[in-house]
Amino acid sequence: MASNKSRAQSETLQFFRGGKALREDLVRRCLRDFQETKKARFQERSAIALQAANDLSEAKKSAQSASSDPQTAKALQGLLGIHKKLAKHKLALPKVVPGPGGIVAGTISVTRTPPYDFQEQFPSYSDLGLKPVLTGSPNKITGQISSSAVTAAEPGYSNGDMYTAVGILFLPPAPGILTVYANPIYSYEGWTESFPPLSYSSYAPVQSLLTGSLNIYAYNVAGWPLNFATGAGQPFVQAIENQPGPLVLKDGFNLQASVSASVAVDQTQLCLMFVAADSSVFGYGPPGGSSGGSVAGAVLSITVPSISYDFQIQPVVRL
Repeated sequence: MASNKSRAQSETLQFFRGGKALREDLVRRCLRDFQETKKARFQERSAIALQAANDLSEAKKSAQSASSDPQTAKALQGLLGIHKKLAKHKLALPKVVPGPGGIVAGTISVTRTPPYDFQEQFPSYSDLGLKPVLTGSPNKITGQISSSAVTAAEPGYSNGDMYTAVGILFLPPAPGILTVYANPIYSYEGWTESFPPLSYSSYAPVQSLLTGSLNIYAYNVAGWPLNFATGAGQPFVQAIENQPGPLVLKDGFNLQASVSASVAVDQTQLCLMFVAADSSVFGYGPPGGSSGGSVAGAVLSITVPSISYDFQIQPVVRL
């Protein structure tokens, strides 16, 4: 009688033998699950941030806004102009550097260059405030991804996130350790600005966060529904700014990193190995009252010349 694992592997192999359409459908189902989980986490964080903003506003009802003063109003317009100018920046994607491809004889070691197997983008934003400007551009043919998130320029709460990725697939032939490597080239730009009200204590909260990472997501794909089995991830760039105050700008251009991630998997799972660009912001716009105001932006562009992986099969001990 066939074991559960051998039956699961047989069912999974049917997907791969069923042609391109079935394989793409399988990947979409995995990514849909990933997207729903990520959106749920984003909404949870967004609700916490909004509650904090409401509490801050209640604590400052006695404060007076200085935005009606002509000189202050002129300064605020100038600062908002900086935010709008930065929001229009388009980072150039680093060029693809050709690398070796193919399978290394004697071991399950593979290096893949573009085109990759899949691409995806997940925008998320809070329905409780103003919609931020979210843009993304994943391209599995070139191996280039970009993500951008910019808060709204009008007074009010604005919170959003853009996640993009390109990656490859692997079906383990047996239980083992999967290790993935990449050497991405990236450029980034992140900024925050809190507008000056009457006192520093009434600056509004603000945050700009961008993360580039290498990830492994393994899904149990035999039967329905699909479910997440295990995973691993490692960031190669992360820039965060959340201190209220004057303009803070962080950037870097044409930088290269070396990153790896490793996880135990088996033959019942489909492994998605991908590089992701995640840009996230929240702010409260220019001052519209006693609580001050803030704006933020995050832009990340990544080129993935290659994705490599090694799979070490675990030895079977028979007693």
